[in-house]
Parts: sequence; structure tokens; C-alpha cells
Amino acid sequence: MPAISRPERLEDAWRRQHERLVRRIANLCPIAPETILEVGCGRGQITIPLAERFPGAKITAVDRYRGPYSEDRDQLAARLARAGAACRVRVIRADALEWIYHRKLSQFDMVLSSEFLPELDAEQMTGFFEGCLRVLRPGGLTAHLFLSPKARNARQRLVIDADSDPRWTRYPPRQWFSPPPLQAVQNLTAAGFVATRAQRQLGGLAVRAGAARRLLKQWGVRPVFEKVYEGRIQKDGLELPDWIIVHGTRPN
Repeated sequence: MPAISRPERLEDAWRRQHERLVRRIANLCPIAPETILEVGCGRGQITIPLAERFPGAKITAVDRYRGPYSEDRDQLAARLARAGAACRVRVIRADALEWIYHRKLSQFDMVLSSEFLPELDAEQMTGFFEGCLRVLRPGGLTAHLFLSPKARNARQRLVIDADSDPRWTRYPPRQWFSPPPLQAVQNLTAAGFVATRAQRQLGGLAVRAGAARRLLKQWGVRPVFEKVYEGRIQKDGLELPDWIIVHGTRPN
């Protein structure tokens, strides 16, 4: 797939990626969920396609809205209004790890996150999965999306470095760019989930020139990174790694 160079095309490319991911998740559901918890909702990349895919569901969306994502809540509100879904989505500004432990037991049919696990370390991920199990109803599904920590080419490796190396990013991760998929699956199983699995979805989103610069700015990458790799970004561009979906079911 040719690399996107125009910044205004980046948003539409992201939208198509997330719509494909939500379709994959919907295929995992034996019945349509009535209550959904989304952790780390951000600008609504997953929230909007979830609301469209499950029009009968009530969605609770939680996010801290800190760092490079501090203004995303306003964007989510505008998107929900345009999609006609504002009345079905309750947005909560809170630390999800604390919030989830104060919820009632067996409250949701589905618990999802997108790019939330990379913000956690191994210990926090274990506790988060235990919280997911706690608030899910028996038979409920949990699914977590994140970019693969393993690059398939040099363009993907450059993206991983830009978003994880403290030399380049203003917001270095606690432990990793993304958790190893096998470890995430093992932690889901240890938390008590069954039918745990990791699936891969090929990414294919490549950007260069202005689109690459916009992506790096959104991720909080320092300008020095662009100066060092200006030639590669302009000519070859950057490419997002593949998507990983780890999921499991709460036993009945």
C-alpha cells in the first residue's frame, strides 16, 4: 500500500483501521452486548465504531486524558454528537486502574481497551486483567488491542523507536512499546479467563512527509527525531506495526 503523504488523509486511514478491528471483535461475540466498558477511549477511535456496530448497547468510556491526549475528550464529544451516539455513551475522566476496582461485580457484557496495555507495566497489566474479570458478567468477553512490539520492516522499527526511546519521545512508556502478545495471553489466563488467544491483524498504514510529521506530533515525539531521520521520513516514510488482539471469556 502506498504511503500517505497528505496530513488530511491520516484521520480517514485511522478510521478504516479501527473499523476493521471492531469488526474482528464483533465476530468474537456470540450475542450482541448490551453493556460495554471501554478503557482508554481517547478521541473515540474505537468508541465510535463500537457504537455503530452495537446500536443497542450502552457504553461506558473511561480515560485519564493526560499528556499528549489531554484535549482528546473534546474531540470525542464532538464525534459522538456527529454520530448521534452521545446519549448512549457515558464518558468518565478517571484513572482506569483505580476506577475499575470500585465498580459493581458482573456489571458489563464486554470490556475493551485500545492501546491501553502499552501504558502499563507487567504488574499493572496483571491487576488490570483481574479488574476486567471482576466487572464482567459470566460469559462476557474482554478484548485488548495494541500495536505489535515486533517490527516486520525498518519503517515499523523506526515507529517503535520513536514512541518508546526516551531520546525521541516526551512520554516514554513504563516498560515497553507494547507487551509481548504471549505474555498478555498468559496474564489473561492467570487472571481467570478462558478461551484466551492472541490474533494478529496486518496493519499496512504507512505515512511519510506531512502525514508522518502529523502522526509524530500527535504521539508527542520530539522534533529532534524528525531532524535526525528527515531523509528517511520524507522518502521511505514510517509504517505502523501490525495490530494484536488478545481476548478471553469470563467462565460461566
